[in-house]
Amino acid sequence: EDAVGALVKLGFQRAHAAEALQHGRTRDGAVDWLCVHVPEDDLPARFMRRAEAPVVVRLDAAGERAQRRLGACGFPRALVQDALHAALAQTPDPDAAEARAADALVGRLCGHAAAGRSPADDAGSVQALADEAESLRMIFYGEEERVEAVGARSLSVALRPAGLRAADAAAFGDGLRLDVWVPPGTAYPERDAPVLALSLGGGGGGAMAAYLRLGATQALSRVRTCDGLPVVFEAVRLVEEQLAAWIASPPPLGALMRGLVGQRAAPPAEQPAEQQTQQRAAGRAKRRPPPQQAPAQRDVDRLADAFAQLQTQAAYRDMQATRRALPAHALRDRIVQLVGAHRCTVVTGATGCGKTTQVPQFLLDDALAQRRHARIVCTQPRRISAVGVAQRVSDERAEPSLGAGLVGYAVRGDSRQGPDTRLLFCTTGVLLRMLHDDAGLRGVTHVVCDEVHERSVDSDVLLALLRQTLERNRALRVVLMSATAQSDVFAAYFGAAPAVDIPGRTFPVDDVFVEDLARAAGAERVFGAALVGRARARLAHARGGSSSSDGDGDGGKDGAWLRRVDELRRAGCDDAQAASVALWDERYGGAANAASVDVAVAAAAVRHIARTADAGRAVLVFMPGVGEIRACIDALLADGGGASLAPVALHAGLAAAEQRRVFARPADGRRKVVVATNIAETSITIDDVGFVVDCGRVREAVRDAASGISRLATRFCSHAAATQRRGRAGRVAAGTCIRVYSRATLAQAMPAHGEPEILRVPLEQTCLQVKALAGHGDAGVFLARMLSPPAADAVARAERLLALVGACPAPRAPLTALGRVLAAVPADLRLAKLLVYAAAFGVLARALPLAALMACDRGLFHAPPDERPAMRAERLRFYAGAPGPAALSDWLADLRAYEHQAAGRQPPLRHVSRAAVREVKAHVRTLREALRLAGLADPASAAAAPASTPGSDAVLRALVFAGLSPSIVRVRVPPQRYHEVIGGGAVGVDREARELAFYRADAFAAPATWLAHDVRADLRVFVHPQSAMFDHAAYRVPFVTCFAMSATQGASSSAGGSGSGKVFMRDVTVPGVFAMLMFGPPLVVDREHRVVALGDTGAVAVRAWPRVAVLVNHLRRLLDELLRRKLDDPALPIADHPVVDAVLELIRTDGH
Repeated sequence: EDAVGALVKLGFQRAHAAEALQHGRTRDGAVDWLCVHVPEDDLPARFMRRAEAPVVVRLDAAGERAQRRLGACGFPRALVQDALHAALAQTPDPDAAEARAADALVGRLCGHAAAGRSPADDAGSVQALADEAESLRMIFYGEEERVEAVGARSLSVALRPAGLRAADAAAFGDGLRLDVWVPPGTAYPERDAPVLALSLGGGGGGAMAAYLRLGATQALSRVRTCDGLPVVFEAVRLVEEQLAAWIASPPPLGALMRGLVGQRAAPPAEQPAEQQTQQRAAGRAKRRPPPQQAPAQRDVDRLADAFAQLQTQAAYRDMQATRRALPAHALRDRIVQLVGAHRCTVVTGATGCGKTTQVPQFLLDDALAQRRHARIVCTQPRRISAVGVAQRVSDERAEPSLGAGLVGYAVRGDSRQGPDTRLLFCTTGVLLRMLHDDAGLRGVTHVVCDEVHERSVDSDVLLALLRQTLERNRALRVVLMSATAQSDVFAAYFGAAPAVDIPGRTFPVDDVFVEDLARAAGAERVFGAALVGRARARLAHARGGSSSSDGDGDGGKDGAWLRRVDELRRAGCDDAQAASVALWDERYGGAANAASVDVAVAAAAVRHIARTADAGRAVLVFMPGVGEIRACIDALLADGGGASLAPVALHAGLAAAEQRRVFARPADGRRKVVVATNIAETSITIDDVGFVVDCGRVREAVRDAASGISRLATRFCSHAAATQRRGRAGRVAAGTCIRVYSRATLAQAMPAHGEPEILRVPLEQTCLQVKALAGHGDAGVFLARMLSPPAADAVARAERLLALVGACPAPRAPLTALGRVLAAVPADLRLAKLLVYAAAFGVLARALPLAALMACDRGLFHAPPDERPAMRAERLRFYAGAPGPAALSDWLADLRAYEHQAAGRQPPLRHVSRAAVREVKAHVRTLREALRLAGLADPASAAAAPASTPGSDAVLRALVFAGLSPSIVRVRVPPQRYHEVIGGGAVGVDREARELAFYRADAFAAPATWLAHDVRADLRVFVHPQSAMFDHAAYRVPFVTCFAMSATQGASSSAGGSGSGKVFMRDVTVPGVFAMLMFGPPLVVDREHRVVALGDTGAVAVRAWPRVAVLVNHLRRLLDELLRRKLDDPALPIADHPVVDAVLELIRTDGH
């Protein structure tokens, strides 16, 4: 009774409140039920649709009249509009359309379909209705106005009901009417009854509750024709006599409204939990590829015989002479003995010792000689390294082609291996996928991890997992190889593993620091005349005594600078050189200036080499990023440099064919200059390099644990990395390393070793891997046992995000079915989620290349600097979508361009990278296969993608949001401005993109202040100028999402938006409101305040009519449950499920 009273206080009828509690059980559940079932005109004021949000329907005058009449019967507005639109699609006659719509609505209300009618039966029905109207006027003599003909197929009769309570009679007044329609095809009165409904006020709504009108209409459905006689007068008498009784005892609300609001379908019977678990496990085992098994001994003997035969061939013997010349060969027997006797062995060796190519071959050759099975997996940190080393080893073994013999490779999107492959070079990520499929690595005898000193996240996770794998697979041997002298760290991690050090075969390398370069080449050639002039002036000024050298401010600064000048003079520099180096060092040296790279000095160093050394040996220049590489190449080519220099870029964003250009020697006598990132530090050997120019920087991803913002930070590289770079100059002969930094910077600003990647990057993907691979619900337990455990708050943040995306039910919990599938897809978990939803919704054909584009290391569009404007214009053409709608997404614009190019449409696109298209296609194959193994992809997903349409584009934007959620950015739009026009009045002024402000969602208010406009200014973000959305200003939905957010160097580490730095969204996608509601964080419905929030923080909230909010919330619950069942049983088809159809229709139309 208390619960009923609480609902009555909200404004609901007592009888309805009691009925609602039988269905909803809780107060909120009862309110939801009432919001859906109570006719909208009967809802309490706080739950009614507000006047400022009218439903706009484009109808002519007759259509609007029909809408008013049908609405006056109590039918919901939306159903009236749908019925009228459906009827108008069948007939252009407005009277006929109104009658058809009335027939459909009454049929829904009464639980029967509209009668099947034949146009042939329609001949006399219209005339019969007109004759009956005349008869009624004669019956109501003196009150003929009670009968009104409304068009040819309808009439309306005013009612005079008897026995009403005085209050009801006063409320109803003279507005009660019986409306009658004869739809096309009605045989009236011979066979069919007309459509009858009770209305009030000719469309005004009046004071009679809509549910009472609908109840009377439901009762009138029992009226039937009898012996071909008219029935309207009998229906009038029935209503006038029975209406008081109907009002006193109305039908239950649920039964009355069932046909109008729908009925919840009974869920399919659930199988017992134990049976579900067994079926899921069986399904996963069936889809998982079988583990590698040891081959039969006859295969081992066959390969051993082939190897013995190979050793007799001249090509093989010639290559062995080269192998024996490497320092590693002298320790061959020692390495084989240690690996055979111990579970883990650490091998260190200086650059050029041959450990990368030789140690795996030592193990393979020994196994073949002993006629023993061997399957060796050797990891490399980068794809180019894995492919390059595999090719080198294949050549050394004189194999006819890579992948056809014992040596192969496997990298993302590419693989060359066959049934005889026994030495597989792969990236660390590929081995992690192998561990995901088989935690024991059955069939694998050796795992060789190269370059473990780089301390990438994948490498550190792999080491921790291998410790567990060694316990499962007692036959497995692990070899850790490092180019730096950190063997004790790795040996201790694996329980006092033995170590062997291979001496390097490097030739002497001369070190030339920037002060040495200034002395050798001259200060003006190195730094430029402008800087040298400033340095001389400052030196004269400082020595003139006009500023103190022992205080704070400028005097103290000059005093330190003078001491630095004197130090350089004692080292052999003259005044101009010493002053110039000291002045240059103030800007480019020291820890505070790590982000500043002087490309001009690096180019000057290359030109000095070109002037003073023979042209036969190449130069390797290390730069931190692609931008600096391009700037350096431009500087080298300036002033005729291209005549003597042949610069070529090397970085991870290049296609394999472009990367291989670094190995070719110019045929025209020019000096090759390879300008590279740290990709060239290890594993890649360019034989003709004799000079290294090192800027001493590296660009690394850094993420602030508090804000979650990632940025690429330019830092000084470590001493160990600098030593690696230096060693590249002495691989084949004595060389020179020019260090574009001073000795002081090396000593004071550069760390001894680099920071492990796991301490500076987001951990969501790592935690997902750990939960899937290590079987730990609490990823922190596993990560705490790693070589360098990450901070607890960073792990906690990652765990919370995994819970938010649905990968686990709560932080530190095991993976859900969704989480297990996300872990099985070799992609960023956000892209994996996008693909899971796409598979469930049956739209993989376009979603696969979309996800592949987002995962691509290089952008789809590429152009030299002078063609960038043309490239942007070409890309914007696909964003604009002419003649269709705008893409409203960077990724969708790129997908349109990819589809154009991949399908060979005309005209071909000049600035779309063919290498990027190939990479996307390869990645699509990889992703499709992973989804197939997870049971989520079928052959249909390989079919040609459908053409871009507004509906399919909206679905793809929704899927992007589904994957990227909860990454939500709110658009703050300024108030509308108006421009006065001559003669009075004003017109709205279009907003410009620069007037908009974007804020991360957590910059906004808490639940107590839904939809508040006060924000934290330090959480502002900006659209990157390279985004296709940079100039977009018309945001109908004030929310966007982005995949990559990066901060400039000066951005605040705590938030990402203060100081001189900015946080940029490198891509922008505009989701629809219903996409956010269906695919975002769990919904929180505040019925009384008309708000639906995504999550419980209040950061993202939208206004919604309570009925819409309730329906959306229930549809979301049904969708979540359907997806859960789909993930538990991937074979379950849901693409045609009514819930999926409803969700897709909402997204395609955004509710309109």
